[in-house]
Amino acid sequence: MAGAAVTKNLRDATIVFKDGSAPPNMIALVCEEGDTTWRESHAIVNVLDRGSLSHLRAGDEAPIEGSMTLKFKQFIMQTSDSTPEPYEVLRGIGGAASWISTNPDGGDVVAFDMDVFIASPTSGEENDYIAFTKVVATEVTFTEGAEYDTLAFNFTAFETAPVIIKTACDTSCQIACQTGIQT
Repeated sequence: MAGAAVTKNLRDATIVFKDGSAPPNMIALVCEEGDTTWRESHAIVNVLDRGSLSHLRAGDEAPIEGSMTLKFKQFIMQTSDSTPEPYEVLRGIGGAASWISTNPDGGDVVAFDMDVFIASPTSGEENDYIAFTKVVATEVTFTEGAEYDTLAFNFTAFETAPVIIKTACDTSCQIACQTGIQT
């Protein structure tokens, strides 16, 4: 089995933030300069037998922890009925104030879903689709820079691993694919 023919980078990615309504409210970050990182933790319990290692057991589940940095454009839109900026989605304000949380289990934490679509630049190669559910921004950081400003955030996704699939959807239908795939 051969691996991917070409290394992918930020020019190949589209990131979508969406809410829990049907059809979902969403914003797409297409080919934005920045980065996305996530970490899956799998706790292991060492079981001892009279002080000696006996065997391993799965430990407690842990949610996904991650971060994202975006090129900053603006914090908020002027009107609450316009397409929200990323900051508005992260804080649940402005154009995203009416978004429906993807945390249907209750509680007072408003969450959104985050989909990452990585298009293959090579013809005939399938694309990667990564879906995070119940995403909550735990920290938001604004940094003023000489070349450009950045908006960064740390997040928790209330799941142990994202859903990762291959899709034949091409770049012309990536947003439709993201909203149509059930996660």
